[in-house]
Amino acid sequence: MSYLNYIERHPLFKKYQNDSTNEDNIKWKYEPFYVLGKKVEQRVKEFLRYEREGYNDTIKNRYSKVLADYIPFDVVGPVNKDQKWHLRYLIEDLLGKEEWPYTSNENRVAADFWNSALYFKVDVVNENRDPPAFSSMEFLNTVAKLCRYEDFDDFIHQCFSRDLEIDIVLLPFFCQDSLCAQLEDELEHICKELKQCPEYDLNNERLSVDEFEGFTKFTNRDAEKHGDIKMADFVIWGKMLSPSEVTLTLKILKPDIDFFGDGFSIKTDNFKFLTFIGEFRSKLKQMISWASAIRHFYQGNYADSIALLKELIESGYEEIELNFRIAVLYDLMEQSVDANHYYYKTLNLVGVKKVIKGFQGLFDLNFFQVIEAITTDYIRINGDYINKEKLLDPKIMINEVLMLMIFEIVRVNLALKHKNELPKEVFERVLVKTINQIQPSWLKTKYKDLFGRAYFELGVINENRLKEPGDIDPEQVYVYYENAALNLGISHKDHHYACIRFFRNYKRMQRIIDRLREALGEEDDILKLYISLF
Repeated sequence: MSYLNYIERHPLFKKYQNDSTNEDNIKWKYEPFYVLGKKVEQRVKEFLRYEREGYNDTIKNRYSKVLADYIPFDVVGPVNKDQKWHLRYLIEDLLGKEEWPYTSNENRVAADFWNSALYFKVDVVNENRDPPAFSSMEFLNTVAKLCRYEDFDDFIHQCFSRDLEIDIVLLPFFCQDSLCAQLEDELEHICKELKQCPEYDLNNERLSVDEFEGFTKFTNRDAEKHGDIKMADFVIWGKMLSPSEVTLTLKILKPDIDFFGDGFSIKTDNFKFLTFIGEFRSKLKQMISWASAIRHFYQGNYADSIALLKELIESGYEEIELNFRIAVLYDLMEQSVDANHYYYKTLNLVGVKKVIKGFQGLFDLNFFQVIEAITTDYIRINGDYINKEKLLDPKIMINEVLMLMIFEIVRVNLALKHKNELPKEVFERVLVKTINQIQPSWLKTKYKDLFGRAYFELGVINENRLKEPGDIDPEQVYVYYENAALNLGISHKDHHYACIRFFRNYKRMQRIIDRLREALGEEDDILKLYISLF
C-alpha cells in the first residue's frame, strides 16, 4: 500500500477526509512526516549525547557533533548532503545495513522524507512549487524503527490517537419549572462561551430529559454511564436544592486526564442560583485548562501545555503542583534557564529558602525510550488493580500512564536531591504521594533504584517513629524496607545493610529472604548478600 492510500483511508485522519472546505489543502497529509521528523531529532540528541563517540572510535569522523548536520528544521535552504547521509548512517549502524536496501539514488529517499517534513513545517506553501514526493511505506517503517516504534503504523497510533478535543455532556435536571429550564440554559451558555476561547478545542452536548424516561434523578453511576456512552471527557449533572440553591457535580471520565491529577474533578459543589454562573464558569474553565494541558503534553506540544498551566496559576489553582509541572516541561524542551526558574519557585513555595544543589540529572533526555512497558497483567489505577484485558484500550491507557510518570520520576529525584533542605513533612509527603501511584515493576533498573531509595527513606522515617508513642507498628516499616530491598541495586549496599539490621532486629530475615528468592531468583546477588548476613 502506498503512503497516500494509507493516510487517506486512516480513521485517525477522518476529520480531514470529511472536511469539504479542506479539499484543496493537502498539507495535512504531510503532518506525519513532520512529527516523525521531530522524533528523529529527539533520537539524534540522544545519539549525540550517549552513542556518537563509540561509533567515531571505529569509523573515524563518521558522525558530526552538530545537530544541524542531521536535522534541517532550523536551517534555511534545501536539505543538504550531510543531513541525507547522516540519516542513512544512523539507519545502517543502529538498525543494520539490511534496513537500507536502496541501490540507486540511494540518498534521495532521505531527501524526500525531510522535504515532506519541511513542507508541513513552513507557514506558507509556495504555490509555484510542486509538493514533495511521499516516501514509501517501507522507508517510513524504517525511520519509525529508528525512533523505537514497531513500524510506521505503531508510530501513527501512538502519536495521533490522542485528540486535543475536550467533550462535555450536560445531563438534564428532572424538574419542569422555569428555574430548572433557566439553569440548563445557563449551563449550556457557559459551555458555549468557553468553546469560543481560542486555547481550547471544546465540544459540548446537552441531553434532553426525553431521553431518560423513568428517571427522576441521576446517581453518580448513572451519570458516569451516560457520559461514557457519549464517550465524553466530562459529564455535568445536578439538581435544584431550593429556589435559591443548586448542587452541581462535574466528573472527569477519561483516565488519561485524571492520572496523577490529585482529584481535579468538582465533586458535588453547591452554588447559589444567582451567583453560580461566575463561580461554576471559573471552576469549569480550570478543569478544561488542566485537561487541555495534559492532552497537549501527550502530543509533545510542551509550549502549549505550559501556556495553559500558567493560565491556571493565574486563576489561583494548585500553585505548587503547576509550577513544578511547568518546570518539568521546560526541562523536556531543554530550556534549562526557564526550567530552573520554576524549580526554584516550586521549592520556595514548599519552604526551601536556599537551593544548594542544582537541577541537573533529574531525568534522562531519552526517558520516553528507556522506560519499560508494564510487565504484569494488571495496572494500578486510583488504588485498584485492574486487569489490562478489561480496559477499553489498554495500549493507549498504559502509554499515557508511562508518559505521565516523567513527572513522578522528577518529583522523587528532586526530593531526594534536596532532602536536607526540604521540610521533613514535605519530604515525606512527596515520597508517599509518588509511591502510592507507581509500581517500580513498571520501570527499568535505573528507575527501580530511584523508587527503591524512596521506599528506603520512608522506611527510615517510620522506623524512627517506632521509638515514639503512636499507632505505627513494625509491619508498616517492614513493607517499606521490603520494597527497598526488592528494587535497590547491589551498588546500594549501605541501604541494604540498614534494611538487614531492621529485618534482624524484628525477626523478619527469613521472610525477606523468601521474598527475594521468589522475586529475584536463586542466583541474584542481592539474595546472596542477604543470605550471607542471615
